[in-house]
Amino acid sequence: MRFFMKPSGLAILTLLCMLAGTVPLARGDFLFVISSGGVIEELDSSGTVIKSDIATVSGAESLAFNANGNLFVGSSSGNIYEVSPSSGKVTTFISGSFGSPVLAFNANGDLFVGASNNTGTIEELSSQGSVINSSFATGLGAITALAFNANGDLFVANGDNSNIYEVTAAKTYTTYASASGLGAGLAFNASGDLFYATYEGNIYSVTAGSATSFASLNSNTAAGDALAVNSSGDLFVSSGGGSSQYVYEVTAKNTFSKFASVSGPAGLAFQPAIAFVPAPSSLTLLSLGLCGLAGYTWRGRRYLSFP
Repeated sequence: MRFFMKPSGLAILTLLCMLAGTVPLARGDFLFVISSGGVIEELDSSGTVIKSDIATVSGAESLAFNANGNLFVGSSSGNIYEVSPSSGKVTTFISGSFGSPVLAFNANGDLFVGASNNTGTIEELSSQGSVINSSFATGLGAITALAFNANGDLFVANGDNSNIYEVTAAKTYTTYASASGLGAGLAFNASGDLFYATYEGNIYSVTAGSATSFASLNSNTAAGDALAVNSSGDLFVSSGGGSSQYVYEVTAKNTFSKFASVSGPAGLAFQPAIAFVPAPSSLTLLSLGLCGLAGYTWRGRRYLSFP
């Protein structure tokens, strides 16, 4: 059989060759959680502990990943730390008086920091840790959670009341919705649905400014805390209050189960999906060889023959 390599075929083959050695390093299903003593643990998609002590950060309370897969930790000391998930190396990202800071990154890689010490202030930091706006928003009370939607609007949970605030620009915010219970966690799923957890162990689905009961964990003596969403859209909530020491998984309305037993769980975050090119393998070398053969054949206007 003979065929002539058309330009479109060459382009496709070249693209496949470029991608052949690229494999996912993380698929968004590895959950990082703060346990007692500021110890950061990593769990797989079944709730099994992969690493029981990635790093220890004194006073660790909140977690957030940037787009590069680096982990940031807010501490009750007022400092924010950067942690390498692979080596566990801890470096001080910025020292401050944020007061148990809660964290969220926007699409540009800027870090937004909300203070839960009743100052009600949100600061905007660059990816290098420099202050862009020290008072991006003020007067928001005890900030307990931050989350961005796909449009780049920032949503804020308040531990003093049941309000959810929407910040659409610097110093511009409105009360987006209210639900019964003090705010503890916020998270958007891939479809853009907003979920809100309270310290009383209730989770609400929030749409167009209206909060609807989604799940109630308090029947299991569970107190709500941080929220996180995996790549499948399932909700995870940490519950370190009362007699409950678990991370729960909520797969549908009023459908939840104990995902993992964790001592005093606090902040949660899923590592984002990133990719890397591994060391040369037989597949990589073969793909490069095919690329070279394809390019040589096309330049010479030759035919490839196959038995």
